[in-house]
Amino acid sequence: MNFEKDLRHMRDSYFELERQFIEISRIIPLDNPSDTYSPRLYDILQTSCGQVENLLRLICDKLELESGQNSHFLDYYNLLNKTKILELQVVVYFSGTQALTPFQLEGKDPPFWWTAYNKTKHNLPVGYKQGNLKNTMNALAGGYALHCMATYSLSAGSKILENNEWMEESSITLNTMSSTIEVHWNDEDVRPRSMIFYPLSYFRPLGGL
Repeated sequence: MNFEKDLRHMRDSYFELERQFIEISRIIPLDNPSDTYSPRLYDILQTSCGQVENLLRLICDKLELESGQNSHFLDYYNLLNKTKILELQVVVYFSGTQALTPFQLEGKDPPFWWTAYNKTKHNLPVGYKQGNLKNTMNALAGGYALHCMATYSLSAGSKILENNEWMEESSITLNTMSSTIEVHWNDEDVRPRSMIFYPLSYFRPLGGL
């Protein structure tokens, strides 16, 4: 397996999803009620969830976290989240109005957006209603957070599993977030630059890489 090559292909696909989301946001304003839905949003939700599950698998394989032959979302999630690093991931939508924690669980159940997708993928057209702004944005945010984690793993390997090496950027709040996220990036940041999100969670090992 060529992890870096696979990750590059996945990233290209992810950024295409962002482009589609930006395009549809010109038709469906993002300040609409969060349950506003569209078949086009559902298509983005479906593909985003496919990205998420496969990124979880790729990262687990990269870090040599053993899973069963027929593993699914929760299997990979539980492997990677043993030290709660998935739950630490926070991204801010570029408008600064929403901080998203896509990998927070509902008790022992998967995140709400994954459940919405999983329960409806074989139940269309009724399932289109789950392709709403809230579910779709959280699925996209989950995919982006995993791309950031995967990028860190290229140089840090399994060190990214260490909970105490993850920090949250405290200098940015929802009140100070600019309408453009470009000003928050610095040249040393290795994370892929999203067109719609800024990641507040970052990996900075105390002992260096």
